[in-house]
Amino acid sequence: MMIRAAGFGLLSLLSIPALAQTQPFSYTYVDVALVNSEIDLGIVDIDGDGLSVAGAFDLDDRFFAVASYTDQDYDFNVDGSVFTVGVGYHTELGNNFDFVADISYVDADVITSLGSNGENGFEIGAGIRTRPAQDFELEARLGYVDVAGSDTVLGVKGRYYFSDSFAVIASISDNDGDLGWGIGVRAEFGKR
Repeated sequence: MMIRAAGFGLLSLLSIPALAQTQPFSYTYVDVALVNSEIDLGIVDIDGDGLSVAGAFDLDDRFFAVASYTDQDYDFNVDGSVFTVGVGYHTELGNNFDFVADISYVDADVITSLGSNGENGFEIGAGIRTRPAQDFELEARLGYVDVAGSDTVLGVKGRYYFSDSFAVIASISDNDGDLGWGIGVRAEFGKR
């Protein structure tokens, strides 16, 4: 009986996107967010607060360009910044339900009172983007980052649209045990 109830609950959750009005997603946008992250260094954790700016631009019906810049001030007078630029792909899996994948070049810099260090590498990720209600979107993503070592990143974002072009954003991520969150706004251009 419990298996049947769990199966019905999962089926209901998967059918939620079909209940919302069908509209293609826009992949041309600019996000600005306040971000916070906690890095576990073993004997001590350091917290960082800062600002992130990210965006995408539709190249055609399936591909888009992506870029982001994040700057954070951490405990113990440590500053960190990350710049990414890349390309992404999306395809519709169902009504209000897209598969999204991207690959990006990553440039990361850390500045301390003892000096600075810069590393570069790449990030690759894939996930889903869905619209369970007309003004609400959810996005889940699994990524792999290879910059001065490798990490697996799991992230979830929610967006509430208070107009056709503007939304508030909340996000949370786990980068191999290092937690991060963000809250911000999105300006979207295009298909919404």
